[in-house]
Amino acid sequence: MSLGFGGSTRFDVEQQLLQGLLGAYQSRIRFGFQAFPSKGGCAEGGPAMCCTDPPSVAINYMAAAEIGKAIAQAAPVDGNTPTAQALAMAREYYASLNDGVTERYVLLSTDGQPSCGADGTLGKDVIRSGQRQEGPCIDALMAVRALRALNVKVFVLGIGADLALGEQGAPSCLEELAREGGAATGASPAFFSAADPKALNSSLQAIFGAVTKPSCTLTFNMPAPDANNVIVLFDGVPVAHDTRRAEGWEWLAEKPGLALQVYGRSCVRLESLQVSEVKILYGCRPCTTPGLCE
Repeated sequence: MSLGFGGSTRFDVEQQLLQGLLGAYQSRIRFGFQAFPSKGGCAEGGPAMCCTDPPSVAINYMAAAEIGKAIAQAAPVDGNTPTAQALAMAREYYASLNDGVTERYVLLSTDGQPSCGADGTLGKDVIRSGQRQEGPCIDALMAVRALRALNVKVFVLGIGADLALGEQGAPSCLEELAREGGAATGASPAFFSAADPKALNSSLQAIFGAVTKPSCTLTFNMPAPDANNVIVLFDGVPVAHDTRRAEGWEWLAEKPGLALQVYGRSCVRLESLQVSEVKILYGCRPCTTPGLCE
């Protein structure tokens, strides 16, 4: 996380982005924090930077300030990548809660593939015929499956380039973790990729938005000047204005010009986190033919 990243470091850029997002979402999402690898090294004599500590900030609303301090204290984050241990400790923490909450999440933010096994030792993946047999990635996958058994979804955020590349015919470990975690992007790569600061911001926005229940109902603060001349863009591509309410969007009958509903495949894209940016443009005639709006 100390590598250069858009004029700063990966850690510093993510820290700055998280400070703003945590403040914006802390009244709607309960946040906690756990850093890995352990900054102080391993107490039991294992390889340096190949272990992790339990969560340092308990999950709660309005925790942005406390988490901000914990993130600052975690710097510098460098060394090996004990993904399996970190996920196992997150599971232990969640298993200890009895608060009636049924929807839980882990945001696994990393700039490298797993390099440490569940036992806290350095290791390499054993791959045969394009299939992983054992090693740090297998241990991390088992930890993700254990979280899913508790109904905890795992968002995987990969910071840096080339993290989607596989090895020896096997897919990227982050790709596999994302698919097992129940919060894949629905695209390629399946994990949230951040090769530069702009992409990191978009990925964090998408993840936080997903946790707050992405809705296919879009509401405006002010009514459109002309409800007949509005265009909806998903990642720069127009979405059809479909009065049949089958594929595209249509104004809500009770709030024309103030709220619209997205239908069909476009709604599925929103709900499955396949849309990074939604834009509403006034003064533009909408496309009205689904499938021909590109």
